[in-house]
Amino acid sequence: MKIQKTPEPLRTQLLDLRKTALIMTAAALRPGLDRSDPVAATKTAVRRLARRIIDLDREIREADVDLQVLLTQAAPRLMELPGVGPDVAAQLLITAGDNPERIRDERAFAAHCGVSPIPASSGRTDRHRLDRGGDRMANRALYIVAINRMRNHGET
Repeated sequence: MKIQKTPEPLRTQLLDLRKTALIMTAAALRPGLDRSDPVAATKTAVRRLARRIIDLDREIREADVDLQVLLTQAAPRLMELPGVGPDVAAQLLITAGDNPERIRDERAFAAHCGVSPIPASSGRTDRHRLDRGGDRMANRALYIVAINRMRNHGET
């Protein structure tokens, strides 16, 4: 929440607060009855925004729990892999589910995600490059898995 254009009395009250404290303080503001007063009108608007943030945060946490349960039921082996969290697993399942006719094996999945090597040889030089096409969200999910595994999984 930006507080630069907030009236001075309210700005000094909220200026040094961190994110959580700012939201909780703003949600508890008492605007008063005179809506023509700029401070009261600003307090009303800030209070509504803070309460909406709180409600949306709660809704996101509930959706994350639901997603975790669904993924554990639908793909328990995928969820057990190191470096794979709910967001990554969901994206990989979406990619595979949206294109069942294109994904015949691991090579086809890698090509669809844009992580398969493409020959870029010339003359006697034997080189490969990665495909820049494919499903960018699946590519991102695989990148996250690779980074997490390199950081946190010794076998990788």
